[in-house]
Amino acid sequence: MEIEGTIQNGVAVPDGECSLPEGTKVRISPVRSRESDVPSVGERMRQFAEYCEQQPCDLPEDFAINHDHYVRGTF
Repeated sequence: MEIEGTIQNGVAVPDGECSLPEGTKVRISPVRSRESDVPSVGERMRQFAEYCEQQPCDLPEDFAINHDHYVRGTF
């Protein structure tokens, strides 16, 4: 069961009726507000990296070693 609410004067106040008996232990975790729903720069970079990893790679396997040959046509 999940109950949503807000913190008011340092106390968790549930939205609407709450049928939990007095003294019940609860676990509270914050919920993102609309302003914080925008992903951070780090999260956006991680998502972009995952996207790039899924794209096909048409580079030769030895490109890092022989990049001058592939880029400039030299040996």
